[in-house]
Amino acid sequence: LWCARAYLPEARSRLPHAERIVLTAEDSAHAALAAADARALWPGARVDFLAGGNPAWESAGLPVETGMPRALCPEEDVWYRPYTDLNASREAMRGYFDWESGLVEKIRADGCAAFDVRRR
Repeated sequence: LWCARAYLPEARSRLPHAERIVLTAEDSAHAALAAADARALWPGARVDFLAGGNPAWESAGLPVETGMPRALCPEEDVWYRPYTDLNASREAMRGYFDWESGLVEKIRADGCAAFDVRRR
């Protein structure tokens, strides 16, 4: 069953008596953070996450579902990158690349992050 980390409390209300929860993400560090949240929400459940995340699962040749046919929460916080979304419009692609190419200047102007841009 699919659920974004932010919606774990909502998932808890739908599955209050879960005994085992396995979390995954593209990066297993994200799943590890969600596992800590899930352990607090389901104190009696066994909570695990996939080491290596989704890429390790797929590399092992294990089955993968497409889409979100069994979602526990709304898809509203899922954002599909225009460069990977086959249905993205040209305007969406251009908007994304315009945003990305101006990001360093936006962060610099904001002043909340200190970093140096290094060029090779």
